Amino acid sequence: MQQVGRYQLRQPLAERQFAEDMHAHLWLAFDPALQREVVIKMLPANALETAQREGRIMAQLNDVPIVPVYDQGEADGVPFIVMEYMRGATLSDKLQSAPIAPYALLPIAKRLVDGLAAAHAQQIFHCDIKPSNVFFNGDDAYIGDFGIAWVDGNGVSDEPIGTPPFMPPEQWRAERLTPQTDIYQCGVLFFLALTGHYPFQPDAAGSYRHAHCADPVPSVQLFLPELATLVPSLDRFFAQALAKEPACRFQSITEMGDAFSRSIREPIIVPFIDVQSIENEASTVQQFPLRREVWIGASIAVYMLGWLAIAWLTHAGGWIWWLFVLMAAFIAGAVAGVAHYSILRISAGRLGQTVSAKTALPTLWAWSILTVVGLILGGLIFGIGTFGHWLLSMLLPTAGATIQLARHSPPRGFAQFSIVGASWLLIHSLASLPVALLVRS
Repeated sequence: MQQVGRYQLRQPLAERQFAEDMHAHLWLAFDPALQREVVIKMLPANALETAQREGRIMAQLNDVPIVPVYDQGEADGVPFIVMEYMRGATLSDKLQSAPIAPYALLPIAKRLVDGLAAAHAQQIFHCDIKPSNVFFNGDDAYIGDFGIAWVDGNGVSDEPIGTPPFMPPEQWRAERLTPQTDIYQCGVLFFLALTGHYPFQPDAAGSYRHAHCADPVPSVQLFLPELATLVPSLDRFFAQALAKEPACRFQSITEMGDAFSRSIREPIIVPFIDVQSIENEASTVQQFPLRREVWIGASIAVYMLGWLAIAWLTHAGGWIWWLFVLMAAFIAGAVAGVAHYSILRISAGRLGQTVSAKTALPTLWAWSILTVVGLILGGLIFGIGTFGHWLLSMLLPTAGATIQLARHSPPRGFAQFSIVGASWLLIHSLASLPVALLVRS
């Protein structure tokens, strides 16, 4: 059995490149003195100083979400670091199957932010945040591999060092590295975890440098339309986290973590999150109020009373005719109310919004009030029961409700605005047509 110092090597785990033509080898090993499994990171013989430096940095960070270091040393000219054995997969392994849902990413992000905040408090900057450096022990995430970490005052390299898809502009330019370097890399990691795609793509030569230094931050909706209702908040977050200039990013990793949490906890499409998440976050996810039936019922009542007013003013028929008018008005109002509510939800989702009290209630109020106004004005202008009377009573509330919806849920383009308005007008017209014909008869 191979042995490094007192540690018995059991099986190789991974090989990691940390510099050009320099690799570290990770082994699962056993510590007979303490009777526990450990991981040994063995570096090339000419990397003794690097190993000692990494070991000292990680040993300073205790009781935080950073892989604990137990020991370091040298055996037969091979420097090594002994760390706790993380029994779970890496974040890179988890992302092989699918992106991570927003609420599932929150506890992972919280652990990363807490670990980096502890490091930054001691002026230690990781500078190589990426999925393969995020380890899991059970459900808890830990940051590992401080091989190229910098301590404040020693944060400049003669050449770019890091992992290209995650390197901010200052790292490409070999400028001073700061906490904002880690903030940028966390932004790339969060973007990748949510969408399954890197925010910046390499050029034809395979280089990421120009993309990170010049390309704008893409919208998450380009990669994952299911996140439509989170697009405004997430796009704002990534625009700041991935800003080209370090001074334009979040001022601290803690501020970044708080901003990311807020961006996720804004309204999202309900089918995209699980039931437990809804229960846990009920106070922050805005849903359409449970009293929606009351508002739809009130709208139906206004609709029905308006058409009954027309019937009374025409003085037509006996009580059977009145009963038919009552039934037709009620059915038309019910169909229109349910249809309007459905279109409100569908259009809001398509426009990247959610149905909340802020959106729905003013829209229903506008529809109800303008229905009455349309009935009165149409009767005065065109005469009761005429085609003009019916048309104005349709157009006025439809236009008002559509504009009200657009104020709270701005459509992305005139075409979507037109489709929403036209669909409302069509359903309103079809629902009320039987009543209009009955009144005219």
